[in-house]
Amino acid sequence: RDLEKAAVVHGGGRPHRRDLADGLLIKTTHTAFVPVATAVARARRVARPGESVEVEVGSVADALAAARAGADALLIDNASPAAARAIVRTLEAAGLRRGRWIELSGGIVPETVARYRRVGADAVSLGALTHSARALPFHLVIEPVRLRPPAR
Repeated sequence: RDLEKAAVVHGGGRPHRRDLADGLLIKTTHTAFVPVATAVARARRVARPGESVEVEVGSVADALAAARAGADALLIDNASPAAARAIVRTLEAAGLRRGRWIELSGGIVPETVARYRRVGADAVSLGALTHSARALPFHLVIEPVRLRPPAR
């Protein structure tokens, strides 16, 4: 993972977390069983000082619920540029956007990232940069070397 992140940096990217252990991320699989407000409250109780609570959202309703529950950040997942922009605009209109980190993720690849630039998010995550990178073809040839005994 460290090599993957280093490659992103060398390519001009800016990783904002190493992995899921760098913060608390409440996924939609969690909120399918526990209301967002409950999940955020529980996350706050176990968060380290200064640790952010991020909630994955997929709709305007999810985003409003997470923001109202006090999430520091929202991860808008698998949304089209238009749907993501609608979420951001709704948060702005409700006074819930300022000071809240918004990240876009899910199905965004280098070829489509430009479509998301006017959404109003703070970051776009491209998993394809690390999990779909092509391997560099290389090989190593090892040739035997004759060693001479040390001179006396």
